Amino acid sequence: LWLANGDQDFVLLKADVIYSYDNLVREIEQQLSETTGRDLEGRVVLATSHTHNAPANFSDSYHFYLGGDRYNEEVFRRFADSLVSAALEAWETMEPAAIGMGIEDDWDPDDNVYSDRRGENDTLKVWDDAEPSKKKDSRLWILRIDDLDGDPMGLFYNFGMHGTVLGSDNAMVSSDATGHVEYAVA
Repeated sequence: LWLANGDQDFVLLKADVIYSYDNLVREIEQQLSETTGRDLEGRVVLATSHTHNAPANFSDSYHFYLGGDRYNEEVFRRFADSLVSAALEAWETMEPAAIGMGIEDDWDPDDNVYSDRRGENDTLKVWDDAEPSKKKDSRLWILRIDDLDGDPMGLFYNFGMHGTVLGSDNAMVSSDATGHVEYAVA
């Protein structure tokens, strides 16, 4: 998603990886700034699904090596280039749009999507205004972008979860549980 209001830009990218990495974001900002001539320093956000079933060797933060493998420059460059390519496609196809945001409390009342793998912490009080339950954060935040005719162009959401269903025996790349939440939201 590339938003612009004349002299200000905001780029929101989402990737099915375990974490974001500040040097990756800086690389994206630099490449986009050079290509477009717009100052994008501090204006790029890389959101992630936190899947544990995707390559993670694009960060040279050594404390992530245990869960993500050692840094690989080729993976870093390819990943950065693919994210820059996606952002540039959004830049080149930008059009006037309407934006709306909403928050839905208890968006999954029948527990079709939500589940809690750790029942022993159901008494944990996470929020001052909510009673303890298995739903630690049942809020769904949605950002929807429509064209000026009201047709949806994109949807971004935030739902706090640790979406790991697949175990270490899975050798396949997967968006894991967060990908299935995307299907349910759609």
